[in-house]
Amino acid sequence: HSLTSAEKALSTAMHLLTITYPLSGENKLFIPIIKHLHTAYFYSLKSFTAKTSFNQFVKKHKISKEILTTREQLQFLLNSYTTSTLTFSRKNSYILCDADYNLQTINPHLLHTYLRTTREFIHFLKGVLC
Repeated sequence: HSLTSAEKALSTAMHLLTITYPLSGENKLFIPIIKHLHTAYFYSLKSFTAKTSFNQFVKKHKISKEILTTREQLQFLLNSYTTSTLTFSRKNSYILCDADYNLQTINPHLLHTYLRTTREFIHFLKGVLC
């Protein structure tokens, strides 16, 4: 069930990034895309953590560093968005600015990378768990 929910969240993120965003050109869609990718990771992790701890799973199956960092980066971007004092669009980017004027830039290339990594992780989990 959790893996099905992860696939649904991934599918929604993919649709937003590959269909809706190119049609609308609206950079504000980047935040819902990140939320859906984060949700996909959440449900993916939930699918196996009932049986084993996350650290044990990572060691046993040699999960790539890229997959682990993508999960962390998605969480970081969501936290940055919720705590940002200013957000704005600039060309093909959505910029998050905190109170200290630290900037986080979200762009389609970055989101495509996160999408690919999330899809690979879910595909890997399906192979291991099913």
